[in-house]
Amino acid sequence: MSDVKPGADALIPEPDSASFEPYPHLTDAQHDLFDRMSEISEDCFCAGWIHDNEYSIWRVIALGDTSTGYPPMNPRLVRRCKQLANEIGGWIQWTVDGPQFAPMAHWLAMVAQHNDAGNAGSPAFKTTGTSIAP
Repeated sequence: MSDVKPGADALIPEPDSASFEPYPHLTDAQHDLFDRMSEISEDCFCAGWIHDNEYSIWRVIALGDTSTGYPPMNPRLVRRCKQLANEIGGWIQWTVDGPQFAPMAHWLAMVAQHNDAGNAGSPAFKTTGTSIAP
């Protein structure tokens, strides 16, 4: 029989997050954005992170039209990505080291460079302060 009595302050130890989280360098909010972006990739392409996923989702947010995605993206997930990006002031990019957080100014420079390389296929992306606006 257990020595712990009902109502006693028996603490359950917190699990070691490193053993559960494949990307412990991301904050919870950053990880939430990564998860939503990955979910879009899974829904659209049956891939955890399709090449240029971050740019494809950004383009849909900037244009304000989920039907511009290939295939069309879930509007609820796109709205959530936009909301999270505004809350955390940045975006998630995929690198050789996995997902990385990019502060908004850095991300916008990356988008401009991506577009300058001939990858735009859409109007310029704009932001207002730290908020994303089409």
